[in-house]
Amino acid sequence: DAENDSLRVSTHIIDARSNVTLWSNEYRRANAQSAAMQEQVATHVVDVLRCALVSRRPNAGAIDPQTLAIFMRACDVAERFDGAPEAIYESARQVTLRAPNFSRGWGLLAMASAYASRNVSPERREDLLAQARVAAERARALDPANPESDLALSLVLPQRDWRGRQALVQRAMESDPHSADANLVQGTLLAEVGRMSEALAFFRRAVALDPLSP
Repeated sequence: DAENDSLRVSTHIIDARSNVTLWSNEYRRANAQSAAMQEQVATHVVDVLRCALVSRRPNAGAIDPQTLAIFMRACDVAERFDGAPEAIYESARQVTLRAPNFSRGWGLLAMASAYASRNVSPERREDLLAQARVAAERARALDPANPESDLALSLVLPQRDWRGRQALVQRAMESDPHSADANLVQGTLLAEVGRMSEALAFFRRAVALDPLSP
């Protein structure tokens, strides 16, 4: 859609069987940026579809279209660091309440809880860390190959427990070597201990796997 000297594109991902809109977004750019617009829309939609595809992996657990829509939106926002951690946490919590056997919902809740714990009061921090541990263990029990359970547990360990954190991150990467999050956490861990050239390799791999992530 063209308005004045600008481009506007609306995208929708719909579950054809239930006719439920799982995700939608709108993009705006100047007419001169049409090529960049096409690349942005295509890449973003692929990233969102990746969130949908993880819900269909073996042992992922059952999820209805309405709950999948909540999960996809929360997953998209979390991937882009585009929302308040507490808001992502609440969306993930809704997914686990609606689909208690959906492993990826628990994995998202574990990660959201771990990240949300970083900028809250000490009392709230302890609650979120406990929630992250519980959600991570639930995700692992439902699907041992879910890498988010190990990543979340690595984020709630004490910062200086590098050996423990490394063991968890390594297991996450073995479960899913193509996880941008796993490569990002691995790079961050290596950077913390001064292994910068090795860290850079993992950061570059994370960018290659998810080029639109900040």
